[in-house]
Amino acid sequence: MPFSPFPRPHSPATLRGSRPHRHAPDRSAVQHGWILALVLAGLLIATPAAAQQSGAFYLKAGVGLSDYAGDGGSGASSGNVTGLGDVIVDGAKFTDTDVVPYALSAEIGYIVSPRFRVGGAYQGGQYAFADDGKYDADAPNLGTVRHIVQLLGRYTIAPGRWALTPYLDGGVGTVFGGQTAGLGFVVGAGAEVPLGTHTLFFVEMRSTIVPDDAAVDGISGSTPVDILSQAPSVGLQYTLGN
Repeated sequence: MPFSPFPRPHSPATLRGSRPHRHAPDRSAVQHGWILALVLAGLLIATPAAAQQSGAFYLKAGVGLSDYAGDGGSGASSGNVTGLGDVIVDGAKFTDTDVVPYALSAEIGYIVSPRFRVGGAYQGGQYAFADDGKYDADAPNLGTVRHIVQLLGRYTIAPGRWALTPYLDGGVGTVFGGQTAGLGFVVGAGAEVPLGTHTLFFVEMRSTIVPDDAAVDGISGSTPVDILSQAPSVGLQYTLGN
């Protein structure tokens, strides 16, 4: 390049470079972070879990929120009725009563195959508004505590395919603590994640539907059935044996 006695003018890039440079966020790092999070989430769903050992007994225990749906409401003065649409999502049980809506559960069962389990279960707790018969002069005050004995069948969906394994429950149950023993049928659903060779963590919901309208709450009204639910519920299952 020929020599020139005159200094060369600085380019705009050189002038900008003379100022302190502020680094823009590294978008590639952010994108890589999102990709890593998606990969980890995919592994949680896609990583195969060991299927339950056939021919083994198991023990299961959980705790959760209780819910009552029937002819009771949030008091005689309000005129509200806890209808079937309020199953599980009835927020009034937290605001319109002093009852703590809890439910405990225990179960013992047998693993027939990786897909099928049978068991006997207990659920019990306090069910807000189940005592609203006390507002009716013709109905007794039955309190809010109910006990449920259930005979269950469980169908596991695609056992061993994903880390998070869904299942469906069905069976029959009897509710005690109401006006009379109420016989009904049980439906439920949940998902479980293995924590070890013998232990599973589960989250589930289960409802006992009693066609005898007055058995659970002592009230015969517009709601044709009474429903006691434990939803959501979390807990552990332990499989006995090797």
